[in-house]
Amino acid sequence: MFACKHLPVIDGRGRYLDNIFIERLWRSLKQEAVYLHEINDGFQAKIIDNWIGFYTSERPHTALDKRTPDTAYFGQAEILNDYRLASVGFAMCCSKY
Repeated sequence: MFACKHLPVIDGRGRYLDNIFIERLWRSLKQEAVYLHEINDGFQAKIIDNWIGFYTSERPHTALDKRTPDTAYFGQAEILNDYRLASVGFAMCCSKY
């Protein structure tokens, strides 16, 4: 806890801002998966696993300009990777001169 730059809010003020993303995820999970199925044991909880896969790889998000989280994250990673490879290639090419 002390190694990170952000300390948790202990006084309770602003707490909803700290948890807003996980609260929205939990709300969506309950409304779109849990409430629609009767889950009696851990074997039926596979529904939750399937929903999380759907949520991250198939469901578009407004906050991500109608992209899926996988597309937003991995697409950004590919762009950064291409940039790094191009800059390394440029450095190697120009180091000959």
